[in-house]
Amino acid sequence: MSSPLPPGSIYRINTGGPLPAGTDAVIMVEDTELVSTVDGTSGIANEEKEVEVLVQVPPADNVRAPGSDVRKDDLVMRAGDRVSRGGGEVGTLAFVGRKEVSIFPYYFRLSVHKFPRSRCTKSQWLR
Repeated sequence: MSSPLPPGSIYRINTGGPLPAGTDAVIMVEDTELVSTVDGTSGIANEEKEVEVLVQVPPADNVRAPGSDVRKDDLVMRAGDRVSRGGGEVGTLAFVGRKEVSIFPYYFRLSVHKFPRSRCTKSQWLR
């Protein structure tokens, strides 16, 4: 969003997303309460129309300047690092502008442990 938000407006962003022009702080959704919604656009059922802010935030709260996390030529992942669904690696790669990466399948090594036979009761075994 290149035009500044009107005073008193709200705008939902995802973590790490760009801020609209003229904004200087981010209030986490956990610190708000939904008051009313409006029929959404673009296939979204309902969008926030009005929220109550439950905290006061100073300017620059929850905002990081571009380049404050990673600088040009910093290593963010090493060759051989695992890329998992829920680990944040995909977001990190997107954050640094990588649109493609080479990946290699990770094969699980299955090891079978043989336990010595011993006599024990069920309650001992469950401990």
